[in-house]
Parts: sequence; C-alpha cells; structure tokens
Amino acid sequence: MLPNQTVTPFVPEAASTVFSPESARPLIDWDQLHHLSDGNKEFELELLQMFIHDAENQLRTLEAAIASSDFDSIEHAAHQIKGAGANIGLTSIAAIGDRLEQQAHQHQLVSVTAQITHLKQLLNELRLLLRTDTASG
Repeated sequence: MLPNQTVTPFVPEAASTVFSPESARPLIDWDQLHHLSDGNKEFELELLQMFIHDAENQLRTLEAAIASSDFDSIEHAAHQIKGAGANIGLTSIAAIGDRLEQQAHQHQLVSVTAQITHLKQLLNELRLLLRTDTASG
C-alpha cells in the first residue's frame, strides 16, 4: 500500500458502493454487480478476480503501446478496460479507460503517466478488497 493511502473495507451489505480514496467515483457499484450476478457473491468475487487478471494484461499492453506511441493499441486496450470495468460496476476504472481511449483516438495523450498510476492504484485497492473478503469469508 502507498503512504497516506486508505482502504475502504469490503462491506457490500453495509453500503451499495465502496469509494476510492483517489476519486469521487465509487470503486465498485455494488448494486450493478449484485444485479449482474443475481446476488451470487461467489460469482461476484470470480468476476472481480477475472477482471483483475485481464486488466493486468491490458495494463502491460497499454504501457508498451504508450512507450511506442501506438495509438491504435492504446485505444484498444483502454476500450477493453473501460468496457469490462463498466460491465461489472468498476466505475472509477471504467472512467480512466474511457479517458485513455478518447485521448488515444485523438492522438493526444494528456497526463497519461498519472492516469496509468491511478489505474494501478485502483487495481491494487481492488486486490486488497478481494483479499480482505476472501480472508474473512
């Protein structure tokens, strides 16, 4: 965990969203995830774990594409992150993917290092939430 970073506990029953300390958007929209999974908590955890695995691959692709100014690959990887995140209620992550996708489409990357860092922080926070839930479950 990074210095001065706080982690909101994994308590889906107590609140419909868990907020990311880095943004005003919720990290997880639990209502959306519950609706998608029909309330199946094991399936929700599986979806979130699959997302992390896939997002890590897309993040590596993004970093390589950014280093080589491959805007098509940036746009594609960002689109994958945006779509997968939005589908399961990861609104903060989807927002970053959306920004990167739009910027790549326009061939104008703005504060890309900060956006990638933020994406990594959110993925780390999600990992921690899943570890906490798995350990307490």
